[in-house]
Amino acid sequence: MILIGPQRAGKSTVGRLLAEALGTTFVDLNAAAPPYWDEIGLDAAELDRRWHTGRFENVYRYLWPFQAHAVERGLAEHSEVIVELGALQSVYEDDALFARVQQAVGAHPPVILLLPSPDANESIRVLRQRAQVFYEGQEITHYLVHHPGSAAVAKHTIYTKNKSPEVTCDEILAVIDPHAPEILLIGPPDTGKSTIGERLSERLQRSQASVDRLRQTYYAEIGYDHQVAQQIRAAEGFAALVRYWKPFDLHGVARTLEDYPGHIIDFGAGHSVYDDPDDMNRLQALLAPYLNVILLLPSPDPAESVAILYERQRVRTGIDGIELNRFLIERPCNRLLATHTVYTQGQTREQTRDAILVQI
Repeated sequence: MILIGPQRAGKSTVGRLLAEALGTTFVDLNAAAPPYWDEIGLDAAELDRRWHTGRFENVYRYLWPFQAHAVERGLAEHSEVIVELGALQSVYEDDALFARVQQAVGAHPPVILLLPSPDANESIRVLRQRAQVFYEGQEITHYLVHHPGSAAVAKHTIYTKNKSPEVTCDEILAVIDPHAPEILLIGPPDTGKSTIGERLSERLQRSQASVDRLRQTYYAEIGYDHQVAQQIRAAEGFAALVRYWKPFDLHGVARTLEDYPGHIIDFGAGHSVYDDPDDMNRLQALLAPYLNVILLLPSPDPAESVAILYERQRVRTGIDGIELNRFLIERPCNRLLATHTVYTQGQTREQTRDAILVQI
């Protein structure tokens, strides 16, 4: 059985319940895809570059042939199991690639499309709510904006609302200490740290380094285990995963500062935020010698900052200016692939499982 649908439609949760009920195995083909991508030469550096352009469609379109290959290979290798396709593994704008996926999927009925509602706008509303990520009882963007950590280590705060990157660069250059070679950019997600870093790099003729782009190498130095991280998130949730990350985050910051003197360095959103006082003290000690630590925020008003960042996140994860879930729902691909559609709004996970079992 194959489960398809947009992000947060419940494919993983329901897939595991179905596998348990039917006494078989559940396979997340999105998680299993990278080895299949490598078979046909995915360029990890190119994928990373596209991720950091800030335009999600650049990643989506680059991955098309690799995703189609992963679907073909994954379905050929995993028979008589429950398989979940990632949201982007079943939707294509390239007709030839979609035909390949259609042929691969069509050989393994039933194919179940999960959606919250028959009404597309209602489905998008429900999925938007489900997409919110909570940490310690707060939505993650709200948590990061309100957390005092970044403000505690910042030497200057620059507000970016209604300003171009060039104007923001001018403001930063007006307040920094010109004798200090490094500029560190910190702040919540989607505040423009990478983009502003690029502009400053061009203006000052200094190289840029990104803690997020370097972190996997540094995390591995002290034993980061991706499989353990996945197990923690599955068993204990996102908050436990963040707690697992924190010592690795600090190590990544320390090693980036050590290896990239004289650079424009942009931090990941979580790299300047720690709940443990000892961790926060260590970060403050690491950053104390750096005179140009710039906190980027949209607005002095935290509530306005949160609202602006929410809107930027929807734009960033969209395709051709269309919110991602709207794009995934309104494209005809999933309806063409599906042999059954199950609507989940108002149902428990167990009820959705039972509705699928009845249909098949």
